[in-house]
Amino acid sequence: MAHDIRATLLALKSHLTDGGYVAAALIGEPTQPLEVPTGALFASIRQETQDISDLTLATSIGIWTVRVRFHARMFIDASVTVSEATEIGIAAGVSDFLSSLAAAFTLGGEIQAVDFGGSNSGGVTTDFGHLDLNGTMFRIADVTVPMIVNDDQTFTA
Repeated sequence: MAHDIRATLLALKSHLTDGGYVAAALIGEPTQPLEVPTGALFASIRQETQDISDLTLATSIGIWTVRVRFHARMFIDASVTVSEATEIGIAAGVSDFLSSLAAAFTLGGEIQAVDFGGSNSGGVTTDFGHLDLNGTMFRIADVTVPMIVNDDQTFTA
């Protein structure tokens, strides 16, 4: 069975919006800011990489452990001024989102786990910065979320 990337992207998008971590989310990179209330966060989600982290050969059957990294970029408007509220807003959004992933979050089905500690990857990371999006300056947080796909994907060698 091949990993269904669409289902994982949609589940992450739903988790971000339904959990209230962002006011709006889209799959893919935005070309213009999403319409959200002043001071609210929005996010974009995309797949970053997919690779094989482990391969076990037994008789003529290979069992593949597949790792998929997703990238959630969180945005908050910083065009007026970068204030304490802007910094706290982006930091709180990231913290709440990561806390929810570490708690009871599950994608079920194909996803075995979020690889927080980096047993098969570099682990969950967040990089902060600024981005000009169509003339508006945003404070951003790039959250990399590595996931391990269930190893029930078997292929004959």
